[in-house]
Amino acid sequence: MYDTPISLQDCCVDFICDNLAALCDASQTESQLPKLTFKDHDIFFHGELSEQLLQTLCEKGMLTDKTLSLFDPNVTNLKRVCIQNVNDSQVSAKGLRILKSHRISELEISGLKSVTVNDVIGCLGEWTLCNLRSLNVSNSTFLNSTKFCVVVSLSKLKNLQSLNVSNTEFNKHGLEIIAEDLPCLESLDISSTPINDISPLRKCRERLKYLSLYNLQASNTEDVVPVLCDLTKLVHLDVSDDFPMQPFTSMQSNKFKIQDLLTQPACLPNLTSLDISGKDGASERMLRDFLLTHQMRFFGLALTTACEFSMFCEVSCPDYNADLVITGEANEKQIMEALRRYVSRPVYVQKSLYILFRLTQQMTGTKGGHL
Repeated sequence: MYDTPISLQDCCVDFICDNLAALCDASQTESQLPKLTFKDHDIFFHGELSEQLLQTLCEKGMLTDKTLSLFDPNVTNLKRVCIQNVNDSQVSAKGLRILKSHRISELEISGLKSVTVNDVIGCLGEWTLCNLRSLNVSNSTFLNSTKFCVVVSLSKLKNLQSLNVSNTEFNKHGLEIIAEDLPCLESLDISSTPINDISPLRKCRERLKYLSLYNLQASNTEDVVPVLCDLTKLVHLDVSDDFPMQPFTSMQSNKFKIQDLLTQPACLPNLTSLDISGKDGASERMLRDFLLTHQMRFFGLALTTACEFSMFCEVSCPDYNADLVITGEANEKQIMEALRRYVSRPVYVQKSLYILFRLTQQMTGTKGGHL
């Protein structure tokens, strides 16, 4: 069932993807690579349609070196490229070289292990290297054939404003490179990387506005908190963790204590969004004082007892702010927000669904929003 009928454009793109054999001629390039061309030589896909065709091929599991050859610059126009979770054995650097002919401003290639990030950047044209604004290579790899982490190619992207390298081998050396060589960088996601020292970020203090450190290995309070406090331009900060599945392990003991950050009222004056999910230890008074000194719009409190404080879940509480968005497990509103924001975090989703299931047992009717 659909809330609205499928658009004619969606139907047409689906038809094209499902009937490539009938609509295209198969041949080989001079280098003996497979190539597809549309039989109708007058056809042209504008930017939005080109991007939708690429995305649909990905969703259908049909993106290969062969189908990538469809995106000839004389037939298509790619500006925002999104390639997610494709079959590693079907997509190679040879196929991705088709991107060199396009002027790309936003690029997402996530979950691709067969091609290194260094090789992906090598598949981009000069215009793209000079003008790329956003790059997302989460869940991809920086390791070359000798298992050495190569990140130097990122320094070519001089106008890059947003970089996501979460869940990769990106390390402190890479952090030093981008802090030094990317003068326009405003948004950085280094979640779940092996970085154990974020001090290079001090070089970005005058420009970094969005920083995600979810599940980061950097743990020493003496190193982390002073650096964060130096990043005075930050608008969004995510320092959340996964809730420890084994409470008797020592992993969490090495993480910096969130109260060391919250008890510095002058710290992060421009912050409007903070996620401390998975980090217990903040008292109600501590959070109240922090909110008094910051114009907060979002507070991530999932997997913490703090989400149950009356100021976050009881409308009658004098400190309750209806405009403040909260993630947590204290009520349905918090849970639904957590499910929207933490789609890629299994521990968070599992906990939210469990609590939501318990709440539904008390319901007498159905709610479409839960589906």
